[in-house]
Amino acid sequence: MRFLLVSLVLGLVTFGQLVIKHGTAQLGPMPTHSAKGIALYAFHAFLNPWIVSGFAAALLSAIAWMAAVSKFELSSMYPFLSLNFVIVPLLAILLFGEAFNWPKVVGCILIVVGVFVFSKGLS
Repeated sequence: MRFLLVSLVLGLVTFGQLVIKHGTAQLGPMPTHSAKGIALYAFHAFLNPWIVSGFAAALLSAIAWMAAVSKFELSSMYPFLSLNFVIVPLLAILLFGEAFNWPKVVGCILIVVGVFVFSKGLS
């Protein structure tokens, strides 16, 4: 059950990050020069179905996370969330053509190794 809940959280967070990126790509860069420009951007963002679904995924992931930490130790669950730092960048490279470089590869490998080592300590 522990890994099912963590997988659900990871899947929802990953989905949310990717669709928010897609939605903001449709809107263009957020203006930073005026409060009015930021407010108008936010208004359009909340009308964008991709962004709205990203926020919905964030809410659902928070609910799944509450279910996970209500049943299991926080210290045994939390390190698995770091897998999002592997999953999201790899999918961003594939889906959005973001830069692929060796520091990202090495960082992802270190995260996976760290989670693997950590998981060996779980009973």
